[in-house]
Amino acid sequence: MENGNLNSYPDLVIYKNDNSCQVIELERTRKAPDRFIKKLDNLQEYYKQGICVHWITPNLTLSKWIQKQINNYAWEELNTYEIWKE
Repeated sequence: MENGNLNSYPDLVIYKNDNSCQVIELERTRKAPDRFIKKLDNLQEYYKQGICVHWITPNLTLSKWIQKQINNYAWEELNTYEIWKE
């Protein structure tokens, strides 16, 4: 742990045999925008490395909210994300 805070790490990181990496974020509830921005800040290193972050949500409303928050906070690296819903 770099900073001793487990909450700043993604929910799941998968390392594949070809040395590539997949990051999975599971979002069940809507957070306050400032808490969500903090989460994006913590994922920034993955985005800078060109690693796609996969967001998994339980419904369409939450997936749209996440996409809106990402677009509001967009920095150049944020073009590598994907949102999955049921």
